[in-house]
Amino acid sequence: MKVTDGQLVEQARAGDKEAFGELVDRYRDMVYGLGYHLTGNFEDARDLAQEAFVQGYLKLSQLHEPGKFSSWLRQIALNVHRMRRRAPAPMTVPIDEEIEMTPRHEPSEIETVVHEALGKLRKPERLALTLHYINGYTQSEIGSFLGVRPTTVKTRLARARQHLKKEIMAMVEDTFESKKLPEGFTKETVEAAMSRASVHLKEGRIGEARHEYDDIVRRAGVGPVVNEYQAVLKRIEEHVPALVGLGLAYQAAGKDEEAVIQLRRAVEKDPKNALAWGAICQILGGHGDKMNELAGVYEERLRVQPEAAPHLHAALGDIYMALGKQEEAERHLRLALEADPTQLMLSHVLGSLLLNQGLYDEALAVLSKAAAIDPQDKWTRLEMANVHTEAGRFGEAIELARRALLIGGERYDRMTERCLRILELCHHETGRLDSFPALCRSLRDEMSSRHFADRVQWYLALFLESRLQRPEAMAEFTRLGAIPARCWRVVVPFDNTNGCGMGMAYPPEHGITLEASYVGQSGRHLRWRRPVWEGAGFELNFAIMSHRWGVTADAVGYGFLRIVSTKPREALFRFGASGWTQVWLNGESIFLDRTFVGVPDNEKTPLKLKRGKNDLLVKIGIRERFPTLRGYLYPWSLFSRITDKAGEPIRDLKFPLGVPE
Repeated sequence: MKVTDGQLVEQARAGDKEAFGELVDRYRDMVYGLGYHLTGNFEDARDLAQEAFVQGYLKLSQLHEPGKFSSWLRQIALNVHRMRRRAPAPMTVPIDEEIEMTPRHEPSEIETVVHEALGKLRKPERLALTLHYINGYTQSEIGSFLGVRPTTVKTRLARARQHLKKEIMAMVEDTFESKKLPEGFTKETVEAAMSRASVHLKEGRIGEARHEYDDIVRRAGVGPVVNEYQAVLKRIEEHVPALVGLGLAYQAAGKDEEAVIQLRRAVEKDPKNALAWGAICQILGGHGDKMNELAGVYEERLRVQPEAAPHLHAALGDIYMALGKQEEAERHLRLALEADPTQLMLSHVLGSLLLNQGLYDEALAVLSKAAAIDPQDKWTRLEMANVHTEAGRFGEAIELARRALLIGGERYDRMTERCLRILELCHHETGRLDSFPALCRSLRDEMSSRHFADRVQWYLALFLESRLQRPEAMAEFTRLGAIPARCWRVVVPFDNTNGCGMGMAYPPEHGITLEASYVGQSGRHLRWRRPVWEGAGFELNFAIMSHRWGVTADAVGYGFLRIVSTKPREALFRFGASGWTQVWLNGESIFLDRTFVGVPDNEKTPLKLKRGKNDLLVKIGIRERFPTLRGYLYPWSLFSRITDKAGEPIRDLKFPLGVPE
C-alpha cells in the first residue's frame, strides 16, 4: 500500500523520522537532478539536494497543503540555490587547527562534453531531460514536480532529443547513470535534518523546528521541557531563548495564560523577537473574546517593529474587519498597501471591504492599481468582474471574467468556477442565458490548459443538467468520460455515534463485499442499492434522513464501482467529493483526505488497473447536516471519471454494474 505524500508529511510532523526518510527516498533524485540543472556540477548538486531536504524538514510546519509536498520542495531547492549565489559562505578554519582538505572532484572530459551540450538547450528542455535520465522519472512524475502537464514534459523531452546527437545522448545517459546518489544519501540526510533540528532547539530557535519541538513535548510531557528551560533561567536570568521556549512549552500544554506571561517577558527584553510576538498573537487569536486585546498587541508591535509595518497593518486590517470596525480596517489596509503596493491580495481584501459598503468606484480604483502592477493576475480581474456585477455593469463584468478565465495557470485554484458563476449570473440578468452554453464551449476551445478546459466542460455539463436538457448534458458528460451514477452501488448510512473517527468507522474495509449486507449500529438492515439520481445522472448524490434510521451524529457511506479493463494499465481516478474521503482499489488504500471539496476533478489519484475485474471502494464521512421538515438531511456527492495520465478518457473500460438488470 503506497502512502501519499500528504500522509507522510503529517507523520513526519508528528515526529516519525521513517516517514521523512520515505519522502527523501521519493524525491532525492528529483531534487538532485534539479540541483545539477542549476549548478552544472554533481557535487554541488548533491550538497544542494541535502540542504533542501534539511530546510524542508525544519519548515514542515509551514507547509499548508501537505499533498503538494513535491512542488513545495522544488521551491525550497530553488531558494537554497539563490541564497548560495547571493551570499557564498567562505570556509574559515581556526589558525591552530590543522585539517586535511579533500580535493574537489574535477569533471572528466565526458562530463565536460555533456555539460556543454546540455548548456546549449533551453532551460525547460534541459531540466526535463535531466530529471528524466537522472532516475528514469515518468513524464507524469516530472510534470507533478514542475507543476506542468505531462504532455508539456513530453514535448520538452522530444525537443531536447532533437537538438542532441545520438552520440551525445548516449553520453548523457551513461554520465547520469554513473553519477547517481549513493545509497546512504537518505540516511545521511535524515540524520543531518535531525541534528540541525536539535541544534535549533538548544539555541531556542524553535520556530525553525517547531514540529520537532511539539513532538518532544508530546513524547516527554511538558514537565521535563519546562524544567529544562527553568534550569537555564536560573543560571542566566531573563535569557530570551529560554523564555520563548518556556512560553511555547506552556502553549503546547494548553496553558495559554502562563505562556503569554513568559512570552511577554521575552519581548520586553527583546522587542523584535518575531517568534515570541507570533506565539502571543497565535494564542490570543485562538480566543474569540480576546480580539480587542489581539489588536492592541499588533498596535504595540507596530511601534517596536516598524520594519514589519506592511505585514502588521495587513493583520490589523483583518482583525478590525472581524470586529466590525470598518473604518479602522480600511485605514490599516490602505497603510499596508501604501507601504507595499505589490501585495495584490490586500488590494482584493480592501476592494471587497469597499464593495460591501456599496462604494463601487472606490473599489475599482483600488483593484485597477493592482491590475496595473500585474496585468496577468487573474484574481484581480475576477474581483473587478465581481464589483461590476454588483454594480449592474454586466457587459464589463462578462469581459473581465472571460479574460480572467483565459489567463489560466499551471494548477487549479477554484477560480474557474467562480468566473463561470459570474458569467452565468450576468447572462441570466441580461436575458441571454440560452447563449451561455455556446460561450462555455468557446472558452473551453480557447484554453491552452487541458485541465482548465475540462473544468469548463464539467461546469457546462452540470449547467445543462440543472436545466433538464438531458440529451445535451449527456453529450458533454460523455465527452469528459464521466462515470454514470447508475454504475455505482451504495450502502448507507453506517452510524458513527461512538466518536471513533471516520478512519475507524464500522465496518472494516477488508470485510466489505458487494455480495454481503450489513447491520448499522442503529440496528437497521443495510444492503447495497442502486443510487438515486436526477437528470443525466453523472453525480452520485444522496439524501439521508436521520429520523427514519436513527442516525443522530456523524455517518459513513460507501460507494462501490466495478471496473473491467482489457489489459493492465496505469490510469487516474479523477473525482471531487463533498465529505471526508478514502478510496481503495482491489483492497489496497490509495487515497485519504479530510477536506470537503465537492468540485469535479479536484483529486487525481493514480490507479493501477489489472486485466479483468477491478473493485473500487469509496468511503465518505458525511458530517454536514441541516434540518428539514422531515429530519436532518446529510448531503453526499461524488463526481468521477477515469482517464489516462494525459487526461484523455479511457473509452474501452467497462462498468458492468451499470448494465440494466
